[in-house]
Amino acid sequence: SSVGRERYLATVIGWKEGEFILLEFPQSPIQSSSTASKMRRLPIRAKSETVVRFMSEGVAYGFREMVSEIAYFGSEPYCKIDWPFDFERAPIRRHHRVPLIGECAVATSKNDPMVPARPCDVSESGIALFHDEPMSVNSRLVVSTPRHSRLPIDAAAAEVRNVIEVDGKFRMGCEFVKLPPSTHMAIRNLATVDIESRGGQSQIAKHYVLGLTPPQAEVRVFDQVHLKKAHFIECGTVAECFHLIYALDVVALVINSCHEEWKAEEICKLIRGSQDTSDVRIVVYGAGDQVDPSLVDFAIDISTGGVDLNTLIDAYVEEVLDARSP
Repeated sequence: SSVGRERYLATVIGWKEGEFILLEFPQSPIQSSSTASKMRRLPIRAKSETVVRFMSEGVAYGFREMVSEIAYFGSEPYCKIDWPFDFERAPIRRHHRVPLIGECAVATSKNDPMVPARPCDVSESGIALFHDEPMSVNSRLVVSTPRHSRLPIDAAAAEVRNVIEVDGKFRMGCEFVKLPPSTHMAIRNLATVDIESRGGQSQIAKHYVLGLTPPQAEVRVFDQVHLKKAHFIECGTVAECFHLIYALDVVALVINSCHEEWKAEEICKLIRGSQDTSDVRIVVYGAGDQVDPSLVDFAIDISTGGVDLNTLIDAYVEEVLDARSP
């Protein structure tokens, strides 16, 4: 890209070390047949400074150099950039990126009409999507996906970080501004499932324990849970729990029953009533007899105080795993 302007997709087709790099613009927006028009429509100019970014083996690189020459071979534009003797590098991203297939909608604010877009991928940091019209870098937008989709998102605020034209559409990389806790948990869980499906490349434990608590709860009792015997995932909806139980080896489900609006006993009945989830151990975290004991495998009574969730859940998971062993 030119300094301070939108980014454009290019392909490295050759170089001479210490002298130049040759780039091709395979998806150029140029339509005119005259060379003069082509020159005017190129995203960069000869004898101007440009910024080049690329990725290799998990690291992002970038440098700023002069465009020494622009040429055309047939209808395709090429440019020669001076060889960079200095560049910057940084890890590509903090969070795992999950491919998304389906539909979504975007708007410049919650009060504006939503227009269709197509999601590419999502992470805990942001979302990439294709749109018919480009939005300027650093502009604000809201993103929504259908409620029945793999990842329901309800008007999440984001900022456009980069824009690349591909096949006449615009791929926009957007960074979430502030996600609701339930959406953040859903994305994190989706990433966990995706990593597991790829062979567990993140070296996450093979056994899982789910924690279910209302997303609107002010006290997040499960935030401090870090197990040694299994990987702990906090969920905000029953639907998330079922999705993860189907996808992962879930040893136990810990239900926070300390909230009146949270019908823990009905959740237990749903888990027990499904043939696919009936073997998941149910642990209830709460005070007193709030759930029918016949539906519960293990109860954590907090009325006496001094409860160490990590120790109690780890000990129970070890007991369950031992019982599984032949």
